Amino acid sequence: MSKPKLLTWKPEHWPRAAMTVGAEMFDRDGEYLDLWRVKASSDADIGDEVFVIQQGSEGPTLFAYGTIVGPGIKPTRADQRRPSPIFPMRFTAFANPAAPILDEAATRAILGEKVKLAASGHLLTDEEADQLRKAVEAWLAARAKPQAAE
Repeated sequence: MSKPKLLTWKPEHWPRAAMTVGAEMFDRDGEYLDLWRVKASSDADIGDEVFVIQQGSEGPTLFAYGTIVGPGIKPTRADQRRPSPIFPMRFTAFANPAAPILDEAATRAILGEKVKLAASGHLLTDEEADQLRKAVEAWLAARAKPQAAE
């Protein structure tokens, strides 16, 4: 059974260019594969849904959705005592954070205080996941509509 999780991204800790490339690859391929750290949840499993929000001065906004597609690996880094596992993810919705799937007000309305959680991997309630999933579905449907000629 999937356990939906909230992943976080802060531009101060990971380059914006990496997220822009992810959005470009999603636009080109219809999916985006990447590795993501899951710090707060020790029970992350293959098949778990993930919702990614941007934090910091331009967030919180929802900009990506996907699933864990492989087992986690613990990186070895001399500068970390307990490195967090990194999981392969398949993102089936990935927006440029500058033009997110869900704006700040809607993201806050759904997630409440969870938008302030620092670590990736916190579990979402079924209600939160359902609302975020509906937003992702609406975003994907809007992208699928042919653009009207100007």
